[in-house]
Amino acid sequence: MRNTLLSALVASLFLSVLAPSRAGAADYPASYCEVFVDRVGAYNTSHAYSSLFFYIKTLNWRLDSAVASVGFHGRMQLANGGTCSSTDYQCLSEFNIWKDYPATAFMGASDYWALNLVLGSDFTARRYYEGAFFVRTVNGNRYWVNPSGGGNFYLDSNMHINVRNAFGGQVYSQSIETSINTADRFPYLNPGNCR
Repeated sequence: MRNTLLSALVASLFLSVLAPSRAGAADYPASYCEVFVDRVGAYNTSHAYSSLFFYIKTLNWRLDSAVASVGFHGRMQLANGGTCSSTDYQCLSEFNIWKDYPATAFMGASDYWALNLVLGSDFTARRYYEGAFFVRTVNGNRYWVNPSGGGNFYLDSNMHINVRNAFGGQVYSQSIETSINTADRFPYLNPGNCR
C-alpha cells in the first residue's frame, strides 16, 4: 500500500512538471510555447479593405499528440455600434457567435500556420474579434494563448494601426516579409516571448 501511494505521488509530481496545469476539461494554457503567434501583419487594399494576418507557430514535440487544428477561437463584434448589411453574409452568419477561425498550414508545414481576419471594407461593417489563439490535438486537448494579464485578445482597427506603424507603413501584400516578429516588436500577441 505504501509503495502504491508513493508511486502515485511521484507520478503526479512528474506529470505536473512536464504538463501545464489544467485550466478545464481538455484545456491547457500554452505556458511552454506549445503554440504562439510568431508574426503579425496589417493588410490594406482598395475600397478600404483591411485585415490582420497572423503566422502561428506550434512546437509539436511539446504537445500531447499530433496537431488536429490551429486557429483563433472568438467572436466577431461590430465596431462603433455598426449593423450588418443584407449583403454582408459573413457578418450576418457570424456576428456575436463564438466559433473557431481556422488557420491553414503555411506552405504545407506541419508546425507553421497562417490566419487572416478581415476587419472590414467599403462594402462591409467594420468589425473586430475577441478571443484567443489555440492548437487542438488529435486527443482533443486545446492549448490556449491569451494576453499576459489573462482574458481575451481584441483584434481591431487600433491593433491594425499599431501593427502598421510598427512595420513602418502601409502593407499591400500578405507575406512573411510584410509582417513583424511579435517577440521583438509586438509582445502583446506573444506574452511568453516565444521563438
